[in-house]
Amino acid sequence: MKLNLKQLDESLYQKVLRSARQLSITEDADGVVVKAERADKTVIMPELNAVTIKYAKTYEFFYALKTYLSQPEKKTNTEIECRFNELGIMIDCSRNAVKTVEHLKTVVDNLALMGYNQLQLYTEDTYEVDGEPYWGYMRGRYTAEEIKEIDNYCLSYEIELVPCIQTLAHLNQLFRWERFQRIRDIDDILLASDPETLELFDKVFASLAKNFTSRKVHIGMDEAHLVGRGKWLDKYGYEKGIKVMMDHLKKILEIADKYGFVCEMWSDMFFRLQFGGRARPGVDEPMLCQEFVDLAPKNVRLVYWDYYQTEQAPYEKMIDRHHQFPNEIVFAGGAWNWRGYAPHNKFSDLATENAFKACVNKGIKNVFLTMWGDDAAECSVLALLSSLCYASDFAYGEDNHEKSFFALAGISKEDFITLDLVNDIKTKTVHNNCLSKTAFFNDPLYGLYDPLIIEGEGEKFKEIAKRIAKAKTAAGKYAYLFDNMEKFAEVLELKWDLGVKTRRLYKNGDKKGLKNLIKTAYKPLLKRIEKWWEAFKTVWNKENKPYGLEIQTVRFGGVILRLKQCIEILESYIKGKTDRIDELEQKLLDPERENYDKPHDSAQCMYVEVVSANAYTHFRP
Repeated sequence: MKLNLKQLDESLYQKVLRSARQLSITEDADGVVVKAERADKTVIMPELNAVTIKYAKTYEFFYALKTYLSQPEKKTNTEIECRFNELGIMIDCSRNAVKTVEHLKTVVDNLALMGYNQLQLYTEDTYEVDGEPYWGYMRGRYTAEEIKEIDNYCLSYEIELVPCIQTLAHLNQLFRWERFQRIRDIDDILLASDPETLELFDKVFASLAKNFTSRKVHIGMDEAHLVGRGKWLDKYGYEKGIKVMMDHLKKILEIADKYGFVCEMWSDMFFRLQFGGRARPGVDEPMLCQEFVDLAPKNVRLVYWDYYQTEQAPYEKMIDRHHQFPNEIVFAGGAWNWRGYAPHNKFSDLATENAFKACVNKGIKNVFLTMWGDDAAECSVLALLSSLCYASDFAYGEDNHEKSFFALAGISKEDFITLDLVNDIKTKTVHNNCLSKTAFFNDPLYGLYDPLIIEGEGEKFKEIAKRIAKAKTAAGKYAYLFDNMEKFAEVLELKWDLGVKTRRLYKNGDKKGLKNLIKTAYKPLLKRIEKWWEAFKTVWNKENKPYGLEIQTVRFGGVILRLKQCIEILESYIKGKTDRIDELEQKLLDPERENYDKPHDSAQCMYVEVVSANAYTHFRP
């Protein structure tokens, strides 16, 4: 669409130009004249060959512009209003993939066009702390200058950049350095309330205060189940874990208050105490006991996280339980980029719609979507752009999501979510949402996960690759994401049931069949993995700092080297140099994945548990 942008002020003008390519607009003196005015409310006011956008916030101007582009034929005024006060996303920058500053700017451009007003950076230790050179060392941590640059860029859209850190647990990478061993309690947990620990967090909050404009901070405080059971026990004696944790929390809140921060934390610990370690009790289970309600300090916002429910009622019941607290409640859903190499837009849409409906019904005004990086951050944040747009359209009451998304991305929703397709394969589990990754690392001789694989289903990846390749031609600036998934699908065409086929041929004594399988599957697979690696590396280098790519290098290289070894073992058997292959003589057992009826628990997505049943790593005591 042709637009005349000359009446915009310089700041808006430059931002619109930055977004012009993905919005499929061109600047033209004869185009529709775009005018902008500050106002109390955001309204789109179309005129003859012109449009005036009155806007209360800069990000609302961009959401309004995108809305206008999605329905240029509409001649009546449209008021833009979000159902939530805070609408944000949280990006994991702690599990190998630390987003580059330039890529985060691209993400922020998109957030503005979707009307988001908050970005949380989840950084366990990947940010600079004055006086702590080993904090985030060699992990791609953000420097103070980088944080300030990201912060200023967010501010130019009136988007709030919020630090999201950990103040007790989830800090396992710290403990490889001797400097932090002396304040380690057990596992990935710091020594709670210890003077040296508190001195460290005084430095942390001082650094946050210097580099972030926002005075909100997410302090984590989740999954410290063994707190007080290690060095703490030796140093201070036995104390109930909940008391150790709550005493530490109060001291962290005092430090945060010293630097002017308002804190929020995950709420699940209060529920785990009553419900046997479960964060989300069932709809028919009781409300929270008052003794656990009373544990929560009143000066902290409680974040109810839930990414899993596909019906509205469980969310509403949990919100009712949270309303027992006098605290302000925040809801955190999920845009599923953390289950393997492929996104889960369709599942994310379903979960988010039901969650957000519950939030509206129950008066929750602050929400954000988490985007985790479990097991080395394999999936691009932008591969979930469809789900992020779907969530924002719900938040703003936009009922024509397909048009809205096309205006945002220049590609249809139907074509974009072909990125999900590598997970849309029938298996022996009730659900499957990450078996594509499992299949890639599943050893063809050991076959730990072969009991879940249906032989012949791998052939479907050929058509999936073609569908993704076709969508890629319309993907524009996002074509690199489609190239990555296309190459992955081509790998899975051969790798999916390779172990099942190998074992069947071996059990039948079919050496001729094994020889043919080496020729038609094993050796071509090596070349396909190398091509996929180049596509994956392109995504990584476009979006992330180099730190962490070495983990993926070792994993891809390990699969290639192991396949070559499998070929040698099979060829030795075929030629009669060996009379048996021990791995293929083993009787396969069910991989004992519980909860197959839950989509988020079906199949195993962690590399270390898929690649072998043997010892892979050693955790320092």
